[in-house]
Amino acid sequence: MVFEIGKNWMEADGDTAEAIDFLEFYAREMMRLNERQPVTEFPGEENNLYYIPLGVGAVIPPWNFPGAIMAGMTTASLVTGNTVILKPRPSLP
Repeated sequence: MVFEIGKNWMEADGDTAEAIDFLEFYAREMMRLNERQPVTEFPGEENNLYYIPLGVGAVIPPWNFPGAIMAGMTTASLVTGNTVILKPRPSLP
């Protein structure tokens, strides 16, 4: 980030720390959602709730927070079992 888009070291460090926070948040959320979910019981029925992957996510990170936003959007899709297409912005000349 420092060499490719001109962020200073403190902003690059903050962006990286935020990316790490996103990774931890989505990992913990998936562990919580992977447990048995409560459903409303109805006499004579057996109900279960499952989360399933539904498709492909596309991520085009912006120039101002390339690490954090890319990590957050990508991790959210991956932990739920979806695939991700990442289209990085071209580097500056």
